Amino acid sequence: MIGAGATIGAGIFMNPAESAKFLQSSSQLLFVWALGGAIAFLGAFCFAELGALFPRSGGQYIYLEKAFRSWFDWVEPAGGVVCFPRLKVNVSTLEFNQFLREKFNTSVVPGNFFGAPNHFRLGFGGSSDLLQNRLFSLREALAWLATTKAD
Repeated sequence: MIGAGATIGAGIFMNPAESAKFLQSSSQLLFVWALGGAIAFLGAFCFAELGALFPRSGGQYIYLEKAFRSWFDWVEPAGGVVCFPRLKVNVSTLEFNQFLREKFNTSVVPGNFFGAPNHFRLGFGGSSDLLQNRLFSLREALAWLATTKAD
């Protein structure tokens, strides 16, 4: 249910109070909430239909490629990964990123940029050899931090 998850996400637990400020009754709030759920449900159905039409791994990339390949040049990575690990050492993700760049020629996106200060975003697309090399660098950096900056 990528459509529903991307549309609703964790905001469902925080946004109703904000939405209620702009509405005049609880029935209006329920209607708007149900409407948002219906839109998310339709988005999920769209992804289900696209998945049935193009049964290949790759998700949204495959659908965008089919729709826009004639308009744009595409570079197809040999491999890729995106994750949001938590940094459990006594150093900020900004400092961690600076350390990675200086010592290992590798970079991550500090969590401060997306509202999760103890996490970082690791995203990669490229050859599997380069991915393996960068993941090794990340492992070395984390091992060094664990031994020198542990609580």
